[in-house]
Amino acid sequence: MNDMKSKILLLSVIALLISCHNNIVQMSHYNYDDWALSIDVPNSLNFTKKDNYSLQFEGNKKILKVMRTQIGEQWDLTEFANQIVGSNRSKLSLKEQNDSLIVYEISKGIINMPAHIFSVHNINGYSILVFTYGLSLDTHNLICKSIHIKKNISNREEVTYNGEYLSIKYNSDWIVDNNPKTQTADVYLGQSNKEFGLWIFRFELQEGVDYKEAMSELANNWKNFGHVNVDWVTFNDIEWCAQDIKMEIEGQECRQISYYTYKDNFVYNIKFGNKADLVGSFMSSIEKVMSSVILN
Repeated sequence: MNDMKSKILLLSVIALLISCHNNIVQMSHYNYDDWALSIDVPNSLNFTKKDNYSLQFEGNKKILKVMRTQIGEQWDLTEFANQIVGSNRSKLSLKEQNDSLIVYEISKGIINMPAHIFSVHNINGYSILVFTYGLSLDTHNLICKSIHIKKNISNREEVTYNGEYLSIKYNSDWIVDNNPKTQTADVYLGQSNKEFGLWIFRFELQEGVDYKEAMSELANNWKNFGHVNVDWVTFNDIEWCAQDIKMEIEGQECRQISYYTYKDNFVYNIKFGNKADLVGSFMSSIEKVMSSVILN
């Protein structure tokens, strides 16, 4: 019995030491002038990556990723968490979940250790998503509280693309590429690095081919490459066949949502992609863009 009490006491001391250690975190301050953003990051993490929408820090098998959307958009926290956690969900315990915070822990013997933590924050009109792996919730919160955006860095407005056969509204900070080299599309509208955007296609349906049967066959073909969900939706009084396709390409999770409609023997296709986390997080923006479509 005394041995059992000693073990319990020892474990309690270890847990207390871990807790105290997590509360004493040395931080470094980072400024990113092009984002007009500053952030405090634990000294144990080193800056490893920066692109148009994310910052990443890593060290000692721990990760910090900070992501932002443009004004008027919002991260879908649940969708993003599902993309990251994926098949590892069975190994994790969901500790806390609400509209702005999701916390997963992992068991190490009888001790629960921090694993994946996701939170979303609205700062000066921007939706900021913070993801940490292996850091405590207290440290995660310290990082989030340190984030400061000095000023709005984009005066984005909606503008209209008037094409040969349709018009569509898009974000003014997107590029317009009338000769996309990697697609058979007529035009690409989206981020300059093409990690998120839309491609517009139109093709004539062969004589004798039923449109809805063609949509079913197309979805079945996609099942050879990944998982496909098919739905019929309406935007601006236009019925679309929505095909949501998730697949892995060269080790990277990719996703595209293709909307198809039919008019005067032509099939119109608007495809959104490419990175799975971005597509899932921009669903409200995708629906807004689709609601602006007018067929000529």
